[in-house]
Amino acid sequence: MNTKLLFIIVFFAMASVFCHAQERLFVNTYQSVTLPKGEMDIELWNTHRSGRIYLFHQLDQQLVLDYGLFGKLQTSIGLNVRHTTKGAHRHILQEKSDTTLNEITRSTKFSISGECKLKFSDPTENAIGSALNGKIIYSPDELELEGIFIIDKKTEKNALALNLAGVYIKGLHHENGESEIGNEFKSEIDLAYMRILFHHFGLGLEMRNQNVFVKSEMEQSVLFGGLSVSYFGHKFFINLNVSPQLANLHVNDTNHESLDLNHFEKTETRLIVGFNF
Repeated sequence: MNTKLLFIIVFFAMASVFCHAQERLFVNTYQSVTLPKGEMDIELWNTHRSGRIYLFHQLDQQLVLDYGLFGKLQTSIGLNVRHTTKGAHRHILQEKSDTTLNEITRSTKFSISGECKLKFSDPTENAIGSALNGKIIYSPDELELEGIFIIDKKTEKNALALNLAGVYIKGLHHENGESEIGNEFKSEIDLAYMRILFHHFGLGLEMRNQNVFVKSEMEQSVLFGGLSVSYFGHKFFINLNVSPQLANLHVNDTNHESLDLNHFEKTETRLIVGFNF
């Protein structure tokens, strides 16, 4: 079945459910809230990335099921598919005739993910909310382990969240007909704020600093940031964020531009739709 058709069928099937959805306001930044025991959410993720020194479009689609084990522990499982299109712009082909991106290539990659979030304190009942989130993503050629420490606060009209994340990636890379196992470590800092303007609508800002380390040496560091919009009701939520790359924070001899478009996209757009049942 076509992936887009599957997305539409699931979307309208879950839209008929009459329950309370999980309170999620941000797109890239986790909050400490967890589902009550026995409740389940379904989330549909679509993330589009575009804009590098060469032709680049990537669409990540995820179907995620969240389940409340008990009041402070939530687990999730996800099915993920990534569609990538790469190629070189015409002016790059003229200047660099030996580029390896001299034609458009398309690929599709599938993976599964598992996740657990343990809440230590509540963002509304306590001075601050806090939680620890662990995630594993597996595909045939890559294993990713992620840990996130979450701090947040929520009042009637305001929500604020900070995430400190570390990611370890062990993957099989193919280049020039050869395969090599590589290790990579990433760190990320996410900061988000949202103002609840109306009863069911919020507008905010999310900032994200991504860092890549290879053999304990920093290779890349970039800053993303952009507006987030959240609409939430009794049975669903819809969150949208558009984040352009704002700055290359690790300028060096091999990466001296104000934006790092060799390794990161110029713009990331993410839409998450969630329902409860």
